[in-house]
Amino acid sequence: MLLFHFLFTIVSFRYGIISTGLGDEMRYFLDYVVILLIIFYGVRPKMARLDRKEQVLLFLFSAYLIGVYAVTLMPFRPLSHLWSSGFSFSLHTEAFGDVINSRGPAMREVLLNIIMFMPFGFLFPIVQSELKHKKVTFPKITVYSLMFSLLIEFLQMFNTSRSSDITDLITNTIGGVIGYMLYFIIAKPLLNELKGENKI
Repeated sequence: MLLFHFLFTIVSFRYGIISTGLGDEMRYFLDYVVILLIIFYGVRPKMARLDRKEQVLLFLFSAYLIGVYAVTLMPFRPLSHLWSSGFSFSLHTEAFGDVINSRGPAMREVLLNIIMFMPFGFLFPIVQSELKHKKVTFPKITVYSLMFSLLIEFLQMFNTSRSSDITDLITNTIGGVIGYMLYFIIAKPLLNELKGENKI
């Protein structure tokens, strides 16, 4: 519940829900329900089977994924979009077109997309290593970052307030790779050192 309350507050201020009244807040009701279901039926049962360190890792990664969902997809209304748009989709296929043509805050969006995926590249290999005892290599994190971004861009096609963009796909993947590099340089040596101390 604390996780949900924390994320609810962030998302509320992000989208102006608190200041615009109950009507706007109800637009996000189904999204809140989805988040609650994920927490109570997806994350919470797994927490009981983990030790404290693993619980913290799962909490952080789950909070990150929910935050990405909130920033990139909420409010998610695929059926409403299909009905109102006549089954048309918004898809931008020109890579870095807005940057090249200096349209709007293009560079800012590029940087934010890279930053948004850096935690994925950093946390995902840690979660895989500590919880599932699987190794994530550089090619794998590149593919995972690409697939995660592709899923987001695909779902954004069914959202009236969003549009899919090939630039986002590229920059998100770059962010995941940078995050993995930070993991490889900082986190991996520390984890290996801790594991070595535990064996002594």
